[in-house]
Amino acid sequence: MAEEQTSPPKQLKEYFTPATYDSPTRTHMPTVTVPFEIKHSLIQMLPSFYVLESKNPFKHVDAFLDICSTVFLNNISDDALHLRLFLFSLKDRAKGWLDTKTNITT
Repeated sequence: MAEEQTSPPKQLKEYFTPATYDSPTRTHMPTVTVPFEIKHSLIQMLPSFYVLESKNPFKHVDAFLDICSTVFLNNISDDALHLRLFLFSLKDRAKGWLDTKTNITT
């Protein structure tokens, strides 16, 4: 009699991680009609994500949103600011992965 192959039991974290995630960057950047400048010091405050196996991308997004919640620019929507800043938080393979998965138009 042939042995049935069974898959290993799921880890608890697998039940809480979405199977798919649609990035908001799959759309185009929101239109901004007023000029604004992103200061270098703000970019330096952003958390960095490098796509390491031990790193949780959802924790990165939480930390990113915590920093962004401290920033307000007149006449700039939160979405427009977040989408522009998020690109600065990705490093190395993470940025390369995003570039292959999205077509961001400004």
